[in-house]
Amino acid sequence: MMKELSELLRKRDSVKWNGLAHHIRCLAHVINLAVKAFLSNLKVAKLSEEHEWLSRDDPEESDVDEESDGSDEEDIYGDDPNHQDESDEYTNDVSSFDIEDTHDFKTVLLKIRTISKAATVTQKRILSFQSFCQAANLKPLRPIRDHAIRWSATFNMLKRALYLRRAIDMWTQSQPIFEKLQMSSHEWDMVEFLVQFLYPFMVANTKVQATAKPSLSDTWVIYEDLFDMLDNAKAALNGLRVLPEWLKEAQTAIEKMWTKLRKYYDKTDKPFAYVDATLLHPGLKKKFMKKAGYSVDTIETYVKNAEMRFQNEYDVTQRVSRGRRPTIRGSKRQRPSTSDSESSDGMEYNEFSSYMQIKRDSTITNALEWWKGSQSMYPKLSKMARDVMAVPATGAGVEREFSISGRVVTKQRNRLTPTTIRDLMQYKRWVAKHGIVIPEEESLGAFSETEDDEMDYEAEDEFIEDEDQEEEDGGLSEWLKEWVKREQVSEKVKRIAKR
Repeated sequence: MMKELSELLRKRDSVKWNGLAHHIRCLAHVINLAVKAFLSNLKVAKLSEEHEWLSRDDPEESDVDEESDGSDEEDIYGDDPNHQDESDEYTNDVSSFDIEDTHDFKTVLLKIRTISKAATVTQKRILSFQSFCQAANLKPLRPIRDHAIRWSATFNMLKRALYLRRAIDMWTQSQPIFEKLQMSSHEWDMVEFLVQFLYPFMVANTKVQATAKPSLSDTWVIYEDLFDMLDNAKAALNGLRVLPEWLKEAQTAIEKMWTKLRKYYDKTDKPFAYVDATLLHPGLKKKFMKKAGYSVDTIETYVKNAEMRFQNEYDVTQRVSRGRRPTIRGSKRQRPSTSDSESSDGMEYNEFSSYMQIKRDSTITNALEWWKGSQSMYPKLSKMARDVMAVPATGAGVEREFSISGRVVTKQRNRLTPTTIRDLMQYKRWVAKHGIVIPEEESLGAFSETEDDEMDYEAEDEFIEDEDQEEEDGGLSEWLKEWVKREQVSEKVKRIAKR
C-alpha cells in the first residue's frame, strides 16, 4: 500500500514521498504489542487476532510466533465474548472447576476467566451473582468475559473482578461446586499487581484513540511516561532481596515489554513529523526534549532541520532571499519589498525563530486551538502546524468509522452496493455529530415484526454489554482512578513481596 501511494503521489502530484522513511506506526497497536509481549511471557494470553494480523503486516514481528508456545495456553477465548461453545460445558461440570493450584499468573487468570463465564452463563446465575453484589454493597454488575480481540479485554475483566472482589468471594463460597474457584488473598494480590501495572498502558491507549484534538505530539510524551513507569517497576523488583517466584516471572515479562516498546520507540526517530509535532506544540517545544534527557546536539539538529523544512515548504520569502531577489518582468529596477515578513531595517522576520524564542506554556493542552488563535502572529508557521497536526498518532479513529459498516450491512440488508454503504456510513456519522435522535418507529418501521424480533435477539447481548458499560462509566472509572492513586506500582511490589 505504501509503495502504491508513493507511486501515485509521484505520478499525479510530483511529490517524492518515501513510505518506509515516513511510516507513522499506530501507537495504539504498538501499545498492544508491548502488553501482549508482557502477557505472553506470563503465559496468560492467547495470541490475539489483532496481534496475528499485525505480525503478518510487519515482517519484524515474525519472532512472536517463534516465541509463543500454544501448548502452554488455555484456549478459552472466542471471537464473541458471549458465544456459547463446547468449552462452556464446564460451567455445569463440577470436575471442570478442578483448576491446578500452582500460584502463578496463568492459574490466577484461568480462575478469573472461569468465574467470569460461570457467573454469567445462565440468567439464574446472573441474578444470583447480582444478589451477592447487593449484599456486598456493590453495584449489581456482572463480570466481564475475556476475549481475543484486544488485550484491553483482559484488563477490563481483571478490573471488573477487582471491583467485585467481595461479591466474587461470597459467590464462590456459596456452593461446593465453586470451591476450586475460590481466590486466596495471595491470588488477589496478583490481580491487583496486574491491574496496577497495566493501568498506565490502558490510559495511554485510550488517550491516543481520541479524535477531538491532535495526538501526534503526545507520542513521545506517552513513550517517556511508559518508560518511566517500567523503570520504576524494574528498580523496585531489583531492590528486593528475596523475590517470590511469581514476581520473578513478572520481572522477566517487564524486560520483554521494555524491549518491545523500545524497538518501536527507536523507529520514531526517522519520520520528521514526530519532531515537528513536538516542537510546534506550544506546551512542549525544546523543554520537553531537555527534560526527557535528549542530548543538546540532538535537540539542535531537530530544531535546525525543522526550520529548514519550514523555510523550504512554507516561507517562500525566506527561500528566495537566500538567492537572487526577483525582479518585475520588463523592468530595469528590482521589485520593492512589500512583504510583512521583512522589517523596515532590512532584517528578515523569521516566524519559526520568533516562535521558538517564546517560552513554552505548559498549561496549553490543545495545540490546534492555540494555533488558530495565533494565525495573525504566525500566518505561515500556523499552516505548517496545521499540516503536521493533521497526522494522527493512531488509526483507531478511521477504524471506528469502518466498523460502522458492520451495523449497516445485516442479514436483512445484505445486498447493498458499495456506494450505498458509503453514503449510509457518512449519513450515520452526520446524524451522530449533530446529535439528531431518530424516533424508534421511523428507524424500525421498514422491517416486519419477524425481522424486528430477529434484530432484537441479535442485539440483546450487545445492549446488555452497553448497559454495563454505562454503569461503569458512571462511577467505576472514578473508583479505579482513586484506587490506583492510593499506591504506586513500586510501593505495591514492595508490600506484596513481604507477604
